[in-house]
Amino acid sequence: MGKCATGLFWHVKQLVMPQSVINKELELELVAVAKFCSSCVPNFEQEEIKMHRGKLAKRLLVAAALSTIIIPLGVDAVLLAKGHMNNPAWLPHAKLHCAMSFFAAISLGGAALAVLQARPVTDRFSMGLAAFLGSAFWVGLIAAGFWSGTSYGFLNDPVLGNTPEPKLFGITIYLNVVASVITIAIAVVG
Repeated sequence: MGKCATGLFWHVKQLVMPQSVINKELELELVAVAKFCSSCVPNFEQEEIKMHRGKLAKRLLVAAALSTIIIPLGVDAVLLAKGHMNNPAWLPHAKLHCAMSFFAAISLGGAALAVLQARPVTDRFSMGLAAFLGSAFWVGLIAAGFWSGTSYGFLNDPVLGNTPEPKLFGITIYLNVVASVITIAIAVVG
């Protein structure tokens, strides 16, 4: 007998009938009712765990969506503006593509937030869609680094100079790739 059914049985037994009145036949009937109720009433502990998982998943997806909006704008448009939009070595068309990536990040992150706001957390399709929208920009960033003539870093940049990337155990660590992997992982876990 489940916790809920046991509790129901105890309450019925204690509140409805004094101990002296309960006979074996009535006790068996109460046990049968309790078993029936335990099969009808959902297990509240499992439902509560599912609800907490759903809330955690939603929070992770919100974090991924916000990082998709905030990191590209904060880092590329503000902190590294001299290497991007304010770089005099860039042609206007290159700046167009940079601005396009900013608006793509805002659009994808905003759409993920809209899906998460409008749909319940139990809807697997909506959660999957929000995960895709919140991580698609970052997948694109990683893929773009494989394109011939591109670089994740700022080596030999005419404006920023020769800015080396940090190394860990002799391996170059590109912070934009690290941010990408972390955001994708958060979205996938969410």
